[in-house]
Amino acid sequence: AGNNEVTIDSSIDGEMLAKREAVLKIAEKEKLK
Repeated sequence: AGNNEVTIDSSIDGEMLAKREAVLKIAEKEKLK
C-alpha cells in the first residue's frame, strides 16, 4: 500500500506542475498582446 500512496502523491504533484506551467504560458501570451 505504501508504494501506491507514493504513486498517488507523485501524480498529484505532476498535475499541479502541469497546471502551473499552463498558467505561466497563458500569462506569457497575455504579456505579448
